[in-house]
Amino acid sequence: MGSTPTPRKNPLPFLLSRCAWLSKLGLLLGLFAAPAAMAQIPLVHLSCLLGHESITYTPGLTFTAALDTAVASNATFGLCTSTTGSIIDSGTATLQGLGKLSCLGGNASGLQTIRWNTGTTSTFQYSASSTIIGVTNIIQMTGTVVTGEFAGATAIETVIVQSPGLSSCLGLGGLTQVSGSVSLTILSL
Repeated sequence: MGSTPTPRKNPLPFLLSRCAWLSKLGLLLGLFAAPAAMAQIPLVHLSCLLGHESITYTPGLTFTAALDTAVASNATFGLCTSTTGSIIDSGTATLQGLGKLSCLGGNASGLQTIRWNTGTTSTFQYSASSTIIGVTNIIQMTGTVVTGEFAGATAIETVIVQSPGLSSCLGLGGLTQVSGSVSLTILSL
């Protein structure tokens, strides 16, 4: 008539061992996935934090609409450090470019050739934007090192110029020259 119920086994030990096994599997898979995830982090080849750049504009910049403008510059890079063992610690650069620029900002593109203290060179093909914030002009150049040292790497250069004042942009011939601090980072993606 009545049957006696059979005692149930406690499922907790089974679940704990299953969780421990899954945890170990997750850890093992994570070890294999970590190098792939780390490959997405950019590797900084070189960082130059201290520098100076002088830029010349032809024709001079005014407050009127952005005009076709030739850009030339000379720069020095210092306090360069490498994460890849490079002995580069400084460099000098010349730049040529063309853009639509005014005293209100604009865009340009061109080539910059950097001669490092080691005697090697890098040619950086850049696109630049000039943004005015208050009395500061921030010129951001990004692009690729197309030849020489670090070929194939991405380069990011930032020039910070304090505004020379309204009179330069309003004067005869416009603003023809600015200078400011510059930093450069070369990295691979």
